[in-house]
Amino acid sequence: MPRCVEAQNDPFHVREMLTVEVFQGHSFGTLSVPVDGASGRERKKTFNMERLLQTPQEEEEEESRGVSVVGSELLDSYTVYIIEVTSGRHQWTVKHRYSDFRELHDKLAIKQQTLKELLPPKTVMGKNAPAVVARRAQQLQVYLRGILGQQGTCCSAPVADFLLMHVYDLVGVTTYLAEYLFNKGEEMLEKDEEVSFSPLQLHAIAWHLRRGPLPYGVTSQSDLGNILDFACRLKYLKVEGTLGTLGSSNIEDCRLPFDLSIFKALQQLKVSDCDIAGISGLEMCKGTLTSVSMHHCTSTIQDVLFREVAVLGDWEVQGTAVNPEDKRPGPAARVPPWSELTMLDLSDNSISYIDTTLKLTPKLQHLDLRNNNIKSIENLQIADVQQLGQLPCLEQLLLEGNPVCSTSDYRTRLLAAFGERACEVLLDQTLPSSKELDTAAVLWAIQISQDNKHKGNAKADGATKQPGGC
Repeated sequence: MPRCVEAQNDPFHVREMLTVEVFQGHSFGTLSVPVDGASGRERKKTFNMERLLQTPQEEEEEESRGVSVVGSELLDSYTVYIIEVTSGRHQWTVKHRYSDFRELHDKLAIKQQTLKELLPPKTVMGKNAPAVVARRAQQLQVYLRGILGQQGTCCSAPVADFLLMHVYDLVGVTTYLAEYLFNKGEEMLEKDEEVSFSPLQLHAIAWHLRRGPLPYGVTSQSDLGNILDFACRLKYLKVEGTLGTLGSSNIEDCRLPFDLSIFKALQQLKVSDCDIAGISGLEMCKGTLTSVSMHHCTSTIQDVLFREVAVLGDWEVQGTAVNPEDKRPGPAARVPPWSELTMLDLSDNSISYIDTTLKLTPKLQHLDLRNNNIKSIENLQIADVQQLGQLPCLEQLLLEGNPVCSTSDYRTRLLAAFGERACEVLLDQTLPSSKELDTAAVLWAIQISQDNKHKGNAKADGATKQPGGC
């Protein structure tokens, strides 16, 4: 099990550190779709994995920036000026005293990025008087706007630090992250440890990919390629949203959409407090992921495993053997399975039923559905349990914390779905007792009898409905 990176002074562990727009689903998938169900001929249908959240027009446009000095606070013997910064739809505040402005000015003057006379002079007498503070606030606002206007797309390090551009600004977030990975990325990958990205970081990366390369101001250290190269090789990813707004900003990163298709070698994924509707590209990780954990993210299993199921209608798992005696038309589409997935943890969500998309996980061994909203044992018996029983490798099933667990016979009904494998299944961390296995065996036999009777009736009905018959 990979250890979690401990370093606290990097962009992966500063919860306020990042911002931007999403990369929503320019990923393509291929399904095999029959042209003629009787002939079995197939054609390949390539389709765009639909963006579930269309990008508003204003987010596609150039992100405008602005800065205003909106107030001040008297702290002890000095005044702190409150600065409001805007970048597109995002805004945040920073606080600085006059000496901070002087320090910034000196750094810029050394690099010849500003004129010395632009900064208002230092005041000695009556510096905290309301009239003096108000006048200086206006002068500092003019100064900051002039500085920001000279910066272009990529702010210099002194300005980015002063205005927290590297924390909240679209360009600043990816620039800072790219520089960090340029210096630390190889070392992090060699440790083979879990790395945390925030939704805001992933959102920022996606925005850049959709927007295209920056026209100027990018160095080899700040190039987006540093991030993409790192993402392509990362194995263990954690994405954790933040409830409420980030720091002093209006950004709700738990609502920001992002794309996971940049992670080409991902084996383990942990996501919490993120809206599943805004997560795209997950289907592109099917071939490598062995473990997926999502908490406070979804209300259905299909939104995680195969959200397009509602659009496709009839479908089947790609590679499923066709019964030669089955004369029914083939499914509308054959969907690639999660070929390596062995652990699925969807605990602490709002799932109310177990759907058919679980059959896309033929190697699943551990399924955790604790603390959801599964209520009805009847629903479990009719449909949900059958999905569980069709998982040939399932060894551990966790359902504690669901309303259905209060039903007296829920364990035996669940175990009955596994037939002869019932004794191998660890249900809610407890092996079945002999009594439970006996009851489950009876229920299983009854179910088999009913299924055979149903098949016999269906076959008889088919025989009486030949072409040309009454």
